[in-house]
Amino acid sequence: MFEYLKSSYFYCIIDPVKWWKRYWAAIGWLQTNLYQGIKWVVMAIPKAIIWVVTLLTAPFKWLVMSAFNLIVWIVTLPVRLIRWIFS
Repeated sequence: MFEYLKSSYFYCIIDPVKWWKRYWAAIGWLQTNLYQGIKWVVMAIPKAIIWVVTLLTAPFKWLVMSAFNLIVWIVTLPVRLIRWIFS
């Protein structure tokens, strides 16, 4: 029975050194995971900003390119008509 208690978490009450080691292990685990979580959030912020800006500007980019293509089509129309007439 005592062997079972020594291997269990209940033994932490009896042995403060073991409890202290487990406490510091838990603190270390928490620090590592908090650091990783904060790092993930900090690294995700620029990606999220780029993603949102891309989504917001994509329609305007399409409009600008469409307007540019329309201008090119209108400007080259006389040349294309002349070529079509004389071909």
